[in-house]
Amino acid sequence: MQEPEVVLARLGAAFGDQPHDLRLHGRVNVAPDRREWIEGLLAAGMDRLSPADLDMLVYRAISTVGGTPTFKFALSRFLAVMLLEPAFGAGAVSDAFVILPKLDHARFEAWPEEERRAILEALELWAERRLTADPADVPAAALRTWVETRRDIG
Repeated sequence: MQEPEVVLARLGAAFGDQPHDLRLHGRVNVAPDRREWIEGLLAAGMDRLSPADLDMLVYRAISTVGGTPTFKFALSRFLAVMLLEPAFGAGAVSDAFVILPKLDHARFEAWPEEERRAILEALELWAERRLTADPADVPAAALRTWVETRRDIG
């Protein structure tokens, strides 16, 4: 398992310039009931998202807000928050049972190696920290298992 500084640096290198697709062809790329929320985020600036905004972007990405580019944008930043501010995770809605199906839907295995490595290392560190705090943390165990199976295939 990598040191937190290394994991955070890899997330930044892999996803620092990751665009989102919340606006396509001059239109907001979201379900109608998410329009006002996303327009507010875009107006405030996507570099100023709160941990709660990142959490909700991960939770809603692909299904009602943006697509895979938005998911990559939000997930990489959400994981950085989880590693820098672990206490926030207690109230987050985006856990293994949200993130892992979205990674599969977003064809994680087809992502560039640098991106896959950064996400795997971040998920692994997040899971290990959570399991150290609570060995019975089922979502964290699911994260660890998912990471282990992905490391085995590639």
